[in-house]
Amino acid sequence: MGTPAQLVIGEIYTSREILDIMKTNDDLVLCNNVYILADTDRERFKVKECMRTYVHSCFGKQYYLLPNTKQNVYVVEKVES
Repeated sequence: MGTPAQLVIGEIYTSREILDIMKTNDDLVLCNNVYILADTDRERFKVKECMRTYVHSCFGKQYYLLPNTKQNVYVVEKVES
């Protein structure tokens, strides 16, 4: 089937699909109920929200805009099979 181009709100994806999208698109994913996305097809997540925004990160005592353009930030939640 292949990796989708982006995540869609309300759709369910495996953690492997989410990781592949993150690697391909440089997207950021926040998860409400697990601390790690394992590279597996067994765990499934529902996309709850998406924002296209600037992501600011702090390195040491300096603020650095990473990247210089807007990024997709998804909020996902693990669903039970």
